[in-house]
Amino acid sequence: MAARVLTSLAHGTFFGVGAVVATGLVALQRKASAIATMFTGLTVATLLGMPAGAWLGLQFGWRATFWAVAAIGLLATVVIAALVPASDDVTPAPPLRAELHAVSRTPVLLGLATTVLGYAGVFTVYTYIRRRRWCWGSACSGWPRSPRWLRCNCECWARPATPDGIWRRA
Repeated sequence: MAARVLTSLAHGTFFGVGAVVATGLVALQRKASAIATMFTGLTVATLLGMPAGAWLGLQFGWRATFWAVAAIGLLATVVIAALVPASDDVTPAPPLRAELHAVSRTPVLLGLATTVLGYAGVFTVYTYIRRRRWCWGSACSGWPRSPRWLRCNCECWARPATPDGIWRRA
């Protein structure tokens, strides 16, 4: 359980830093699109990684899935180190008191609460997935058959990746 908590901290840090790096690499008018593209990686990883991990685990044991994820993580580290340009524009970190004050603002707290409740719902659904609804034959592919699942996860490509486009269609 401690490893899961540690991994979740790294995951949250990665997406926070990734959003900052993504916006720093593009022009002002492309910042929303850069963040949307970066976060789309989580959707793609879920849509492709869940079935691939389930298949790999069934074929070669659960440890094979973890080794595959570790190998992909190592490859991603090498690619990021090679492709993300070094930056000399390093801004000093704000004081801790200013950071804590920003987090205590009502809009930030509402955003955090929405995220926590949304992901709690998503992972609650994962808990109740039944084998017979998600599998074909004797081997579970893990590929979701739900049209709503596919629609929700593919909409990020169909919607314009700008704040105006997202709110206009929401």
